[in-house]
Amino acid sequence: MRARTIVGIVTLVVGAWALIGWMGYATYHAMTPQMLAKIHQASRPHHGGKLPAAPAKPPERPASVPAISDAAYTAYFAKVRTAEKIRDPLQRCLAYPDPPGMHWHADTTTAYCRYRTQPIITMAQAKDLVARGRAAELDRILAGYRDAQLHDPAHAGLLEHAYIALDFECSCTESRPMIDAWMKQRPDSAFALAASGIAHQGEAQRASHAVWNMEHESAQALRNDPAIRSRIQEYKPRAIQARDTALHLARQDLDMAVVRDSMVLPVYSSMIYVGWMSAEPLYIEQAIKRGLAVDPLSFRLRAVAISHWYKAMRSTPDKDAQAREAMALIPKNPLLRLIINDDFGPGYDEDDPSWMVQRALDEGDSYAVLDAAGASTFGQDPKLSAALYSQSLRFVANDTSIPLYRAQMLYTGGEKAWAEAEFDRLVKADPKDTEARIARALSYARTGEEKRAEEEYSAVLKIDPEDITAMTQLIEIYSRTNRVDQALATIDRLIKVDPKAPTGYVVRANILIQHNRPDARSAAKYIVDHFADRIDQQLTLAKMREYLRTHGDTPTSPAAAH
Repeated sequence: MRARTIVGIVTLVVGAWALIGWMGYATYHAMTPQMLAKIHQASRPHHGGKLPAAPAKPPERPASVPAISDAAYTAYFAKVRTAEKIRDPLQRCLAYPDPPGMHWHADTTTAYCRYRTQPIITMAQAKDLVARGRAAELDRILAGYRDAQLHDPAHAGLLEHAYIALDFECSCTESRPMIDAWMKQRPDSAFALAASGIAHQGEAQRASHAVWNMEHESAQALRNDPAIRSRIQEYKPRAIQARDTALHLARQDLDMAVVRDSMVLPVYSSMIYVGWMSAEPLYIEQAIKRGLAVDPLSFRLRAVAISHWYKAMRSTPDKDAQAREAMALIPKNPLLRLIINDDFGPGYDEDDPSWMVQRALDEGDSYAVLDAAGASTFGQDPKLSAALYSQSLRFVANDTSIPLYRAQMLYTGGEKAWAEAEFDRLVKADPKDTEARIARALSYARTGEEKRAEEEYSAVLKIDPEDITAMTQLIEIYSRTNRVDQALATIDRLIKVDPKAPTGYVVRANILIQHNRPDARSAAKYIVDHFADRIDQQLTLAKMREYLRTHGDTPTSPAAAH
């Protein structure tokens, strides 16, 4: 197993630390495992289902994008509904209208439709082949993708796209048994070695994120917390070991895959990441050079090289050279126009949401950029946001979260009948899944239909009595409509989800203070008495202490807070 079992165990340990890094050290430390489990649905990344937060400052409409009339949006959405009735993925994508205000290149849009809708093997099918001892057939399928990518312009990027869809990088823990069985049946398979190397690269990235957070962001934010400092000292060496071991195994497999078959294109993009984490620029340069020698039209390799390597090195001449080279090849592969649009435009600012919208509208771009542009306008420009999310669904029809975001913006933007039909469809598809109901309730609340929102949140709690989002939203509604007793009863339910977490107690104190209830002081004192050592609660503690100071003595017992 070449130390894979050890790496797997260590990776599981540091995997939690990678999660900590992304969620925020303070938030994680404030929650017990029970609370974390219950709020999982509200803590996932955007693509996992979390509702995108409205930006602090609404993005300004780019000057190059004209104002779009309601009539234009109405006509556009009518064409979208017609296109979405087409079953064939490619024809559906091609039939989609470009939203008003967009200035896309037809050849790039067509090429991207073909790229995203190419029929490829699924992970379930690949696992089934390996489980039945037919790994050789899996190799033959992937070899067909390789040959099509290299020799048929209609299948540009096919093998690389297949490896992205198989998700070896992100699902490394789940796919490892299948990869090991594949390599056992086909020890000389370049395709299996590539999958293994990419999976190890994914392991290394997660461990690397954990190390970075322990060294920088998290340690700095909570450097005065002895418990956190102790955890960092305990787990950091394990994270470093896991990263370095995974990098070694990744490089070993990727290098061997190239020896077996230098035309397995996904290897070279993965090498860039490995070289980056290993701080070996020569390894990266060689990977780019060797990969482009195999397929100079590679959309994936050039995208990774430009957006992740040359950008990180801040080497303008190298980026400009890559851009000129890719631009010259657009007639052969129009997909390359998408990567040129990555960060070479004037006024580029990756943190500026208005630039992201302009990038999506002016030139057209990848699914990820369209999705980000939709999120940046979420709640601020509902019709534009819904139009952008429609384009995301144009290219990735099986995304499970984007329909929730789009339906909300359709409802807010006035397309209520279509939005209701979408919500009904999503609820019917999985009656026990609460996310569609939560999204519908948020839509009702956003448009002032508070009674309907309340009914929807109550329906969610019948399905999942411990749904944190539904409870907190109901508490807000009850408080706003002066139904304090109902709010307090719901807070009791919230506290029972995790009695050791401060969340429910803080909400209770704030509600009681807001409504000037006589037991507000005892609730505030309970927080001061029980959570004074919590670094993440210092602002709340200051507020509670100030309230107690200005409202006289408090009861000596915290029992009244219950």
